[in-house]
Amino acid sequence: MFDILKRRTQKVGAAPGTLLYTGPPRDFPVQVTVLHLAPDLLEEVCLDPGEGVPEFSPRTLDWVRVRGIHDPDLIRRMGERFKLHPLLMEDLLNPDQRPKLEEFEDLIFIALKMVEYNEATGKLLEEQVGIIWGEGYVITFQEGEKNTWDHVAQRARREKSRIRHGGADYLVVALLDAVVDQYFSALSGLGEEIEKLEERLLLEEQSNALSLDLYHMKREMLALRSAIRPVTELIKELHTVGDGLDWSVETDTFLRDVSDHVSQVADMTARLSEMVSSMIELHISLAGMRMNEIMKVLTLIATIFIPLTFVAGIYGMNFAHMPELQWVWGYPAALLFMAALGIGMYWWFVRKKWL
Repeated sequence: MFDILKRRTQKVGAAPGTLLYTGPPRDFPVQVTVLHLAPDLLEEVCLDPGEGVPEFSPRTLDWVRVRGIHDPDLIRRMGERFKLHPLLMEDLLNPDQRPKLEEFEDLIFIALKMVEYNEATGKLLEEQVGIIWGEGYVITFQEGEKNTWDHVAQRARREKSRIRHGGADYLVVALLDAVVDQYFSALSGLGEEIEKLEERLLLEEQSNALSLDLYHMKREMLALRSAIRPVTELIKELHTVGDGLDWSVETDTFLRDVSDHVSQVADMTARLSEMVSSMIELHISLAGMRMNEIMKVLTLIATIFIPLTFVAGIYGMNFAHMPELQWVWGYPAALLFMAALGIGMYWWFVRKKWL
């Protein structure tokens, strides 16, 4: 969160709509790929980002895939080509944009967070993705170099794929469904880690490592919830927008299915988040109970030795006229008396169930 605030300070004083990339440094070249899709046609073209922007055909569904958003000049040229609003282009260059849906005159813009769970590091990897849906075309933007929607593209390359026979509306739904599937995958990885933490907690492991792991998991769950929660409202809004775009009844059915999946993953995320919070509370309670047990034992030990110290102090003053000072059996008698006193107090504590 603090990294986000630091990056946002780069735009302090800039006018709204200023095209400035505010994300972390990227060292890979921006890649632009265009898929021309039709039931009887599949054409895939790789473009040079520095030469121009794609041209579309009226008889095909055109999907433009942009990998990398760290080139403001490319975003500007694409904005001029498709008449994008300056604020929309500004949002594309902001990888910390909150998920949202905005409707413009002849297109719809969707900003989302793609998440992936890294088993090696135990962390969530977030990537900003954007979708522009216009008449007969879809443009997708992704923050990283990885082919985020590669499996959707593989489906589109199949001759009998519904994507090639459907319109831009179905492609948008397919892209949203792929994002939601990634939420399920990330949630599955986090769920396995939560189960391991629960096992460690039930084994009464009390360590700083467990405390840090629980805190780390809490942060990951909060990050996942912040990515998923806006998507629920976003898909609800998508049902009511796009009056100027082709939105078929069949596609609306698929969108409702995606909406159900989002609701499921949101509920599961909320339950796991509450579970982690309960585990943290239980860990704190167990640590407090363990400390109370230690303090109780130390207190009882100190209580037993208080009268013994008193007796030893009295008979250790060595005054000349002290009673029993010259008695031959005085020393062993004092030791036996202190031993009997300690054993008696211990028996009393056991009887009162204080031990």
